[in-house]
Amino acid sequence: MTDQHSDDAPAPAGHRVSASVVQLMSLRSASPLRRAADSLEAACAEAHVDMQAKYDARNLAALKRLAGGGVQLRAFPHAVAEVAWKTANKLYAELSAKNPRWKKIYGSYAKFRDDEILWFRFAEGRFDNFMASFKR
Repeated sequence: MTDQHSDDAPAPAGHRVSASVVQLMSLRSASPLRRAADSLEAACAEAHVDMQAKYDARNLAALKRLAGGGVQLRAFPHAVAEVAWKTANKLYAELSAKNPRWKKIYGSYAKFRDDEILWFRFAEGRFDNFMASFKR
């Protein structure tokens, strides 16, 4: 099941619902293997959404418990983050040289990550910083 337009932009929610109804109706004539594959895909998507929601919701409570217990919460110093970044990328290059499957998957992921960094720099990051400025 896909909810993508031909230009790879996410489809509006209504499109997904309409597509789901059409897909559900078409499942009646689908093979058992196709029905099983579609059911597995739907279950995986549901598990992902559930896990992500719990992760997001529970992190705040965990941070509050840590802070309430006297832990000082701080970002990593820039120098530490930079060393970690360089070390990780050295490892990724070594893995890419040794493992073609890793190289294929990581290459695709790295391109996506780099594109997302650009998006977050101008959209999400700016908005998050704006919102955080009101919480004093």
